[in-house]
Amino acid sequence: MKKGRLLSLVLFSLSISSFVFAEPPIKLIYWKSSDVQSPSQADLDSAHKATVEVQAFFASEMERHGFGPKTFAFDPDITVINGKLKRSQYASLVEMHRETPLIEWGLSNQIYVVFLGGEGPISRGSAASKSLCANIPEQLKYCNNLVAVPADNKRLLEVLLAHEIGHAFNITDHASKRLILNRVDIMHAPLHVIPGVKEHLKNYALSLRMPNS
Repeated sequence: MKKGRLLSLVLFSLSISSFVFAEPPIKLIYWKSSDVQSPSQADLDSAHKATVEVQAFFASEMERHGFGPKTFAFDPDITVINGKLKRSQYASLVEMHRETPLIEWGLSNQIYVVFLGGEGPISRGSAASKSLCANIPEQLKYCNNLVAVPADNKRLLEVLLAHEIGHAFNITDHASKRLILNRVDIMHAPLHVIPGVKEHLKNYALSLRMPNS
């Protein structure tokens, strides 16, 4: 693998200890839109479990690439935010960012993961990731990032979450090659292999290729 292809992985790897990233840990949020019922404990447990699964996936992939079982840390306390808009009105991450001071614009290297309850534009087969600072190359590795995934999409929740966290870490853009070792690159879009069948992270891999390299 060429040196250029390892750049993002090196940045990804240097900031972590033997098993987890240094502070700040990823912050988890459950977003309750005005027309969506409050999350149950089972809903919150599902969001936590999905994050643990993705954490283990990154550890496995880092180890496979020779960096040891390194992964990210996350705060296990999930903050529930009562959104002001209806679920259908959250067409992008901009609306969320405007509604709460918890999600901060800046360069503190914080990642916010929002599990969005109900169905809407960010829904069954989609998710999103947005940098929360100016698009300046030398700043991007320190930039706060907002990720949103559909909490009710049990079929794709883990793989969508892993895909968008990959964007947040700036590991690679959408991969052009679909398969790695007979598994789908987690950064390939679209992700799903068999429509209607629950996807498992064991069927995915991470190429760690840089865009256009």
